[in-house]
Amino acid sequence: MKNFITENFTKAIKFLFLAIILSPAFSDVITFRADGMTGSTGGKNDRTNLEGHAFVKTDSMEIAADKIGISGDNFRYIQAEGNIFVKNTKTEMDFTCGRLSYDRETKIAVLDTDVNLTDTKNGVSAKAQMVEYNQNTETAVLQINIELRQKDNVCTGAYAIYHKNEQLLEISGSPKIVQGDDIFRAQEISLKLDTQEITMSGRVQGSITSASKNDKSENEPDADTNTAAQEDAATTKGVAAAMTTGTDDPNAAHDDDPKSAVQNEKSNRNVGGGSLKKNAASNGRAPLSGSEQGAYNGKNEAKESLHDSSPAPAKGGSRAKK
Repeated sequence: MKNFITENFTKAIKFLFLAIILSPAFSDVITFRADGMTGSTGGKNDRTNLEGHAFVKTDSMEIAADKIGISGDNFRYIQAEGNIFVKNTKTEMDFTCGRLSYDRETKIAVLDTDVNLTDTKNGVSAKAQMVEYNQNTETAVLQINIELRQKDNVCTGAYAIYHKNEQLLEISGSPKIVQGDDIFRAQEISLKLDTQEITMSGRVQGSITSASKNDKSENEPDADTNTAAQEDAATTKGVAAAMTTGTDDPNAAHDDDPKSAVQNEKSNRNVGGGSLKKNAASNGRAPLSGSEQGAYNGKNEAKESLHDSSPAPAKGGSRAKK
C-alpha cells in the first residue's frame, strides 16, 4: 500500500513538484521543487530524492542542482550533485561545485570538485578543490590548489581560511601573494583584505618594485627623443640666424633683386668717385661733391662722344679747305 501511494504521488509531480515541510526541531521551512521525485516518509528515515532542475530553499540557503537528496531526522541533511549552485541569501556568499553536503543543524556545508566561492559584498572570489563553509561563523576553509583574488591581490597556496566578517585571509602550504609587481612568500601569510596589511612568518621572501622609479622612467624621454629634439632646435636656430643676417645686412644683395642692382651701381659709383677724389687731391684741387662729380662725368662722356663722331682726317694729315 505504501509503495502504491509513493508511485502515484511521483507520477503526479513528474514535471513539477512543490512542497513545504515544517521542521519542529529547527523551526525552519523547506521549500523544494523538481521535474521528478521519489521518496518515503515516516520515522527517522525520511528521504526525498529530487531529479531534474532540483531546487531546495531553507531560511538562509538556496541550492540548485541536477539531483538533490533530503534525508535524516526532520530532513536534517541535504546532498546534491551535478551543476550545483549555492547561495547564502543573508550574507551574499555564492558557491558553485560538483558535489555538496549540508547539515541544517550545524549550518555547515562541505563542497568539493572544482569549487568556486564569490563574496559579492567584499569583491572576493576564490577557487579550490574542497571548501568547508560554516554559516554560523562565516568562515570558509579552502583546500588543495587554492587561488583567491581581491582587488590587485592574487593569493595561492594549499590551505587557506577566509574569515568573511573580519576580512582576513590566512594561507599556508607554499603560500604566495602577488600585489601588482610585488611578490611575497613565506611558510604562513596573513592578509587583511580591507587594509592590505600583510603578516608573514617562516622563510620570508619577497620582491618589491619601487613605484617612484617606475614613474621616473615613464616620465623621462628616451635618447632618440632627446636627440631629435636637439636636432630640431639646432635647425630652427640656424634658420633664424640666416633670416636675421639676410634682413639686417645691407651689403648682402642678390643678383636677381632690382634693389640689389641699384645698390651695386651706387657702390661702383662711390668707388669711381673715390678714385676721382684721389686724383683731384693730387692735382691740388678740392674734391667734387656727389652732384658735381655726376655733372663732371656727364661732360666727359659728351666730349668723348663728340670726339668719336668727328670725321676722320684726310690722307696726308690735312683737312680740305672750302
